[in-house]
Amino acid sequence: MVRTVHPCVKLRQRMSIGIQLLASISRIRIESIDMLHSAKRPLVCLHYGIGDVIMQLPVLESLRSYIPDAVITLLGAQPALELFDDDHRWRSVQSVQAWGLRHWGDGGDSDIRAAVASWVKRSRFDIILDVSHAVHAVKEVLWQLHRYILDTGT
Repeated sequence: MVRTVHPCVKLRQRMSIGIQLLASISRIRIESIDMLHSAKRPLVCLHYGIGDVIMQLPVLESLRSYIPDAVITLLGAQPALELFDDDHRWRSVQSVQAWGLRHWGDGGDSDIRAAVASWVKRSRFDIILDVSHAVHAVKEVLWQLHRYILDTGT
């Protein structure tokens, strides 16, 4: 007899095992964990698709608990960002469409990359999480500008 496990149970099991982000951080140097814990202005790059962002919600909840006083900025795409419209715990939400980026693989042009760079510099993030999730143009700028990046590679 084959025993099947409901997909929701599998999801809960996966998400509860250390919550993806915090579990992956354990593979990073201890200084990085300290840096995350003391972060006041982190930027979190969300997955592009709404379904993937829904899967990230438990990770974001865990992050919010880990750094409760931080002003966490979420960077992602519409309509996925609408999930956070009425949630005041996320005081800052930035859409990649605001820069004219249309899809995850969009490399943008020099004007778009300059606008992203200007926004990043003005925002003064002390740490950036999961750059690999960002739209290509944004990812390029973040890797060039920022020293403190923690990336789960998921």
